[in-house]
Amino acid sequence: MEESTRAATRGRVSYVPIRENPVQCCAFMESRTVRRHSASLVEFQVSPPATASDKLLVVAAVALLLYAAATHPDTPASTHWLLALAPRVALVIAGLFCLARASNRVLSESLVALPPLGLQLQVVRGLRWPWILSLGTSRRFVPAEHYRDLVINEALHRWNVRFYLAVLTSSAPPIHVAFQNTLPPFPVLLECYRTIHPLLDLHRSSS
Repeated sequence: MEESTRAATRGRVSYVPIRENPVQCCAFMESRTVRRHSASLVEFQVSPPATASDKLLVVAAVALLLYAAATHPDTPASTHWLLALAPRVALVIAGLFCLARASNRVLSESLVALPPLGLQLQVVRGLRWPWILSLGTSRRFVPAEHYRDLVINEALHRWNVRFYLAVLTSSAPPIHVAFQNTLPPFPVLLECYRTIHPLLDLHRSSS
């Protein structure tokens, strides 16, 4: 493992802002998939599991919306109708807020090798529990002419050292961090590096 670490890790320690989820970092039970769409087009996907916070947000949203629909407050006739509806409106707003938070979870992150075109980083967001529902996808494309290298590097976050997979480019921004939301452990990053990097290097050497 030490040999592989030295081979795949380059450069000095870099200070890169990373988003950390303590639950995922401490007990990361990720699901990773390698899709070979063709001989050169390969997608490496990491999908985090549903956490307790995902389930709590969905349950809270459903409970608040159902309570708001079933509640019929007894208000005096002299009370203005806006004041009578205020508690129910507050419950609906709180329920919709919880539902919006639950529907914006990261379902998967992918790194796709597209030689000779370049490299694509993809994030799929949506509802993670009780069923998986994709609601949006964001993509960042790195053209082949701007691609420099794919490396595993280190970042200091508080008192911890985290490994991350980065795409180095010759344009701005000079670095794109892959799997920035899920932060998979080093063995997963190394597997992705060994899957994607040879394809990009093979195309670069042939061109």
